[in-house]
Amino acid sequence: MADFVSIEKAAGLEGIDVRSIERHVSSGKYAIRPSNEISANGKRKTLIDVHSLSIPAQIKFYKVEEKTNATPGEQLTGISEAARKTALGRLVIVNEAEEIRERYRKVSCSMGGADGAGAVAALKALAESHKISYQTLSRWRKDFRERGFIGLLPKSGKERGSRLDPKVKEAIETE
Repeated sequence: MADFVSIEKAAGLEGIDVRSIERHVSSGKYAIRPSNEISANGKRKTLIDVHSLSIPAQIKFYKVEEKTNATPGEQLTGISEAARKTALGRLVIVNEAEEIRERYRKVSCSMGGADGAGAVAALKALAESHKISYQTLSRWRKDFRERGFIGLLPKSGKERGSRLDPKVKEAIETE
């Protein structure tokens, strides 16, 4: 489930004015859905998907106490403090990775070509500086893009799935 915020809350998280957020909504920059609440002009209010906000805005959103921020389905209820801190740490690293990617994207656009190798080298250096593998960093980035903050929570054995070869697992189960 996704987390949604009002346009006003999104403006506060992004550090920009409401008009700018409304322009971004009109241009399609943010994923939105209508609220059940009716505004003063008789139209439904617009809610913005937190995962479509900038990563720094998402960090601000998820650093809020879960008691006041556990949206749809109380997703963060029952999460241990250690798991929450682990996910926040991962979110900071993912933010650094996204900044590197954006920096290299801008440079490659201005030079008229792609500097993918430079970006990969910088991401590998980032991963090494945090004592994780490049593959782990890539997985965290993918999990965050697909599931948001929840995707960065440590996975239990059940969520991770079996590492056994499916043929070996089948052989064990049939015995």
